[in-house]
Amino acid sequence: MFKKKSSIYFIIVTVVVLIVLTSCDARKGMLNVNENPTIIITNYFGADSTNLITEPQLFQQTVQWSGTDEDGWVEGYAFRVLNENGEPITTAGHDVITEGSDNPDDNGWVKFYTPNADLNIPLNQSAQTTIWNDQSYATINFPAADANGDSANVISILEVKCIDNRGDVSEKAIKYFQAHSNTPRVLLDLDIAGETISTAIIFSFIMKDDDPVVGEIPYYFNYKLERHRLDGSIITEDEGGYAEEWISTLGLPDVSLPLHSALNGNALIPNEIIGDIIQDSTFLRVKAVDTALIESNELEISFVVQEGFYPGTFIYYGDGDANANAIYSLGTYHFADYLDDAITDILPSVLTSNGVHYATAFWLNSEETYTAIGSSEFKTYMKWGYYGEYEENNPHKRKSGIAIDELTGNEYFCAIVGYDIRLDGNPYYYPPIPAEGVHLQVDNDGKEWLRVGVNDAIGKSTTVTLTSYEGSLGNIYGEHTFEVRAIDLQGAVDLTPHEFNYTIVPPIPKEDKSGVMIIDDESGSNAEIEVMIDSLYNYYVSDYTTEIGYTNRGNLFESLLPIAGSALHFGKSIIAPTDLQQYKTIIYHSDNPTTEFDFWKEYEAFKIYLLQGGNLILSGGMNIEYVFGKCAGNSFNIFGDYFGIPMDNNEAIGRASTSFTENPFFIKAITENGYNDIDLLLPSFDTAITNPMAPILSVEGLGPIAYFNEHEADVIFSYGCKEVGEDPPGCPYHIIPTQEEYDEFNGLSIALKYETIDNSCYLFSFPLAYMEPDQVKSMMTQILNDIP
Repeated sequence: MFKKKSSIYFIIVTVVVLIVLTSCDARKGMLNVNENPTIIITNYFGADSTNLITEPQLFQQTVQWSGTDEDGWVEGYAFRVLNENGEPITTAGHDVITEGSDNPDDNGWVKFYTPNADLNIPLNQSAQTTIWNDQSYATINFPAADANGDSANVISILEVKCIDNRGDVSEKAIKYFQAHSNTPRVLLDLDIAGETISTAIIFSFIMKDDDPVVGEIPYYFNYKLERHRLDGSIITEDEGGYAEEWISTLGLPDVSLPLHSALNGNALIPNEIIGDIIQDSTFLRVKAVDTALIESNELEISFVVQEGFYPGTFIYYGDGDANANAIYSLGTYHFADYLDDAITDILPSVLTSNGVHYATAFWLNSEETYTAIGSSEFKTYMKWGYYGEYEENNPHKRKSGIAIDELTGNEYFCAIVGYDIRLDGNPYYYPPIPAEGVHLQVDNDGKEWLRVGVNDAIGKSTTVTLTSYEGSLGNIYGEHTFEVRAIDLQGAVDLTPHEFNYTIVPPIPKEDKSGVMIIDDESGSNAEIEVMIDSLYNYYVSDYTTEIGYTNRGNLFESLLPIAGSALHFGKSIIAPTDLQQYKTIIYHSDNPTTEFDFWKEYEAFKIYLLQGGNLILSGGMNIEYVFGKCAGNSFNIFGDYFGIPMDNNEAIGRASTSFTENPFFIKAITENGYNDIDLLLPSFDTAITNPMAPILSVEGLGPIAYFNEHEADVIFSYGCKEVGEDPPGCPYHIIPTQEEYDEFNGLSIALKYETIDNSCYLFSFPLAYMEPDQVKSMMTQILNDIP
């Protein structure tokens, strides 16, 4: 039994040994020699010899090949291009090759980075290179130019080889190509011919080419700079001109954009100007070289180089043109809950229990200071730029990207490369880029700035977000100054940095509000009546002992026009919430009943005021119905939220008439809620009601008032109509109601009181200024004292 098992073990061992021995390669016993891989070029184009070339082909070809290995696998491929004489050459896109070997067959192979190589080191300087690549194809730009750079049918030789997993290399596969390409043209994408430019510029070259498929992609450009005297002679380098040399853009990050600047050590040389007389000019000569190595014809232009240009800076807060505002803030008490149709910016927003709140512009207060009411999460979204960046320096218009000299207002063809930024007297605090090293700029007077480049995040976007809790604003409340100055390619900075001065005030809680603000919106009245109405409102609150404030909206609008502040909120709100918030109650009147009523335009400001717990008394006439329609049309829900009138009912408010002579039947406001009746003032100060010069034209009643059809408010006064009768003889108007008219108008709701948790709001659709002053004063005093 044991002998039998031993025999089996011996047989197994013998078989294993034989297997191992027969699998050895040449280096392990020469029993099984490795077979070299093979390779072929699989494209149908190209020829196997120069004799077989029948016609030229487009210079750019994608050549494919295939390698095989019978006893292993192909690890990589290598290729090189030779000229017709068999000498290695570089091609556009494959210009780093092996060279310097004593063995000609080792030279000319295209180099690639090895896996995990440091790609920040240029390929021609890297030690981490190889000729082997795992791609079985390459797009090759075969040369199609003669020794002078002119278009010609040029023969090139392509050789490819492969290597297998054991390091053995195939024989070379060879194809001959005759390449052709059209002659390119060169252009300059800068209209500087005959212009005066600064000492720094980025030339923008363009190549045009008619080759099909390939596209107009330049390989590089050659250019030369010369100073020419008026007689045409060239100023040499020794005489203060340029070196006699062609400069190649090959190797630049963008071959189309060569840069000249003192910052780069190659500033343009200023031309000589004596007494405004130009003594010499600068000439630029440029040629394009395409990827077939064909050189274009030369383009030549001239211009004048001059020193003394400086960039200008713009902080886009609407200085002089509020339509150009691009600075917004957002906080609990600074927002808009709608997007105006004129807005083109994408505005920051936050979802609240009251709906979406959008960032909105600052307001100019009564002292013409940019203001906002702050809060713990208050943010300001700043935006700036440079003179000429946009058409008319308006960021909502087409971007031109042309720097304008601050001193002359002329274009000087110089790029903006960075900005210096300060906030409240210190370098702007921006944690990703601390104000230190190259990012700290200290002026001769000791003023410090944060310096950022246009490729830095905030330099590229030219925007920052100012907050209190991120440290950019040490104390959010108070006066703030944001300063920016542009830096151009010369290294010149704006001599007059742009400033944005603004004030953020703390919110005043409901319990700390006091006094009354009276807002006059009688812009449609004649001056005499407006003065009368103003004096009446002063009288109405004369028994109220706390602070009284006054604002005339029409006058405010006129005062803001020169500084364009009226357009900051798209021609709507001009009354700053910071001017409103201190007051416990606001009385807003437009008592000429037939004029337009601009209360709806102040929706933004009053939404904030009422959200803070303010109270509102609104007085008008027929124009109340107009205001309701404007609010409904713009989705301003102030009548629904604060007066209890549904905004989705177009007929919630009606009009008794549209003129003083139509239905002039109203003579009394009849109390419905604990106040005294209020009589129409007769004779009236308004000749449309009482005409002492032509008594027959007197209507002795008021027609253009509004009334409320649907609401959830308390009615405090109803319509008191004239008694039924007949019109007096000779009167041209119908001024005495019929029984049907009396029944239609008498008892209509014409004054409402609506209370929310935080507000008491009163709405009068008959003009208080047209009523008996003492009776209105008594009611007003009672209302003001009743408001908690």
